[in-house]
Amino acid sequence: MKHPVEGWWIHPGTGLDSRNFRGHRLPGRVFEHPAYTEDTFVLDASREPLTDAQLTLIFTTRHKTQSPRILWDAWWRGRITDDQLTRWLYYVCAGQSSPLDVFEEYKWRTMFRHVGFTFDGQPAEPPTITATLYRGSPFKYRRRWSWTPDLSTALKYAQSARRLPGVVWAADVPCERMLAMITECREVIVDTARLPIRKFAEVVHTDAGPVVKYVDEPRPEDFSTFDDYVAWRVRSERVL
Repeated sequence: MKHPVEGWWIHPGTGLDSRNFRGHRLPGRVFEHPAYTEDTFVLDASREPLTDAQLTLIFTTRHKTQSPRILWDAWWRGRITDDQLTRWLYYVCAGQSSPLDVFEEYKWRTMFRHVGFTFDGQPAEPPTITATLYRGSPFKYRRRWSWTPDLSTALKYAQSARRLPGVVWAADVPCERMLAMITECREVIVDTARLPIRKFAEVVHTDAGPVVKYVDEPRPEDFSTFDDYVAWRVRSERVL
């Protein structure tokens, strides 16, 4: 079956409903299965450049987990410019709940390194100093790439019900490891390969609800506001 954008085709044997190329008739839990994160479109041998209008149609009519592979393929085959890669890399990465689950880490790294540091999808001067960043997640996800300079944001992720038992991790991130910044969610994309990461705090269950136990002493500048820091001082339970 031919996709509305010239040059893109559905693979046979993927299990997608041939009457609906978006796959909406599949149950959500099935479509999230790794078998369905494979790109169901392949580029033909054409070297014709893809316009922004075509890319918009492609990325808005595909399941978001397929977007990284489509973007990589288009860039690797020379069908989009570096400027298009810069803008669409931000869109595609920000749309993933867990980017490293749906696409190879080295390919993400290759694209980010190629475009250089970006700020909300626009080229920007990279940071010049090492920064302490935080991540709220279980142990096995501590090396994922989404980090934040705001301890309050990391605590929210660590305490969310579906992530318990949760931990807040901290890392002193050199400027060259920071790949991009997304201000909407106070997020910094960090290449964590071989980066030293330490446990900063952990979340434990009590009858009264989740309690945060700190391994490291937070600083006022770790919080969004001084009131958040004061609130932590009032209710925190530090591990000595």
